[in-house]
Amino acid sequence: TAFPLTLPRTVTADTVAARFGSEGYALINPGAAWPNKRWPPQRFGALAVEIFERIGVRSLVLWGPGEEEIASLVVGASGGAAELCPRTDIVDVFAIARGAKLMVSRDTGPLHIAGAVGTPVVALFGPTHAERNGPWSSDDITISRAARCVCHYERKCRLLQPCIDDIAVDEVVSAAEYRVAARG
Repeated sequence: TAFPLTLPRTVTADTVAARFGSEGYALINPGAAWPNKRWPPQRFGALAVEIFERIGVRSLVLWGPGEEEIASLVVGASGGAAELCPRTDIVDVFAIARGAKLMVSRDTGPLHIAGAVGTPVVALFGPTHAERNGPWSSDDITISRAARCVCHYERKCRLLQPCIDDIAVDEVVSAAEYRVAARG
């Protein structure tokens, strides 16, 4: 089942497509309004390195209002395996997600946009339940720590370390490899 969406081309999406060429790109979305949903930027950077080495595509790091610093930290930790996405509006996000080979994100709006346009998704969940908030496609992969969470649906974690921090880079890379291979 697919959402009946007609996506216009945008200058920003065309610029991204031209920059990455025929190899394409993985889309990484490190931002989140809730601090409790954030996975460390250094891990997203390490993920970009592994995606490049194991899947063969560089990553584009998406950011929204107030998230450019987090996205820049991811790019800095990627050793050149990722680059910062240009400024986007909502239509750009749809078009850029549609062009991606993969989207890795936490529980947030761009994750659901990628799912709606048919982009393969690996979703990282901490304080929210994937059964309620997760990707709609049964082909997509969710890595969740909600079963261990003591702060469900709270913006800030009451512990020293949020449960989402228990997700290891290797686990996400393996899920990404599997999801990309499953798509063909």
